Amino acid sequence: MTARPARRARWAFWMLVLLAVLLTGALGKLLRAPPSPGVGLAVAVVGLLTVVILALAARVLLALAGQLTAQPRTRQPSGDRAGRPTPGRRTTR
Repeated sequence: MTARPARRARWAFWMLVLLAVLLTGALGKLLRAPPSPGVGLAVAVVGLLTVVILALAARVLLALAGQLTAQPRTRQPSGDRAGRPTPGRRTTR
């Protein structure tokens, strides 16, 4: 990773961590609120956002640590490696 993208990725990571901390605080405050349908919906939305933000932060951290590669996966054709069709699958007529 070159200097500029690494710097941007570090900045994004820390912004995601800050957002996760703020969302966790909001979630704690919502959990102490009196129960109502609106509070329940807010807890669900804030909880889901917190999980998504933490997953993104983990992905950025793995990329910064060099554990995550940007190589696309190749699709395996149906059948075995020798090109024979998989048993039970129909071939084209």
